Amino acid sequence: MWMAWSVADEEQSRKLRGGTGPHWKKPDDARIALAMLREDDEAMVEVLGRYAEHHITPALAKYEEGQRIERAFGSLVAEPSDVPDAIGHIPPEVYEAAIEAGLLEWCEEHGRFETATGVTAEQAEEFARSQDRRGFSPEGGNSAA
Repeated sequence: MWMAWSVADEEQSRKLRGGTGPHWKKPDDARIALAMLREDDEAMVEVLGRYAEHHITPALAKYEEGQRIERAFGSLVAEPSDVPDAIGHIPPEVYEAAIEAGLLEWCEEHGRFETATGVTAEQAEEFARSQDRRGFSPEGGNSAA
């Protein structure tokens, strides 16, 4: 921040001068520098707050929504999957009901059924409650398991 550069015009040439620290010219210069640092701190706090509000909070909410959807479908699993990032094998009748309900759609890119675009956690949880006879609990799987 204090890497000061200056160009000095001299008789026949110009000189570029650099410094690695402040060179106070007046006794109050240090106070001005501290006031500038305080303003920078306040501005950084505001910028970080805006960034968090605009980027981090929505991303976290989206992640939490995805976790709720995953828990809802995870409660319907007949057996766990050995495939990374897969929740497990859902019984065929439940799988077909999820497709009919519009909760799953075919993804050409991945070559498999995935959660349909726009599905909310509430929709997935309601579906899990309607299909799961073991007592789905949104807080963590099945309440009667």
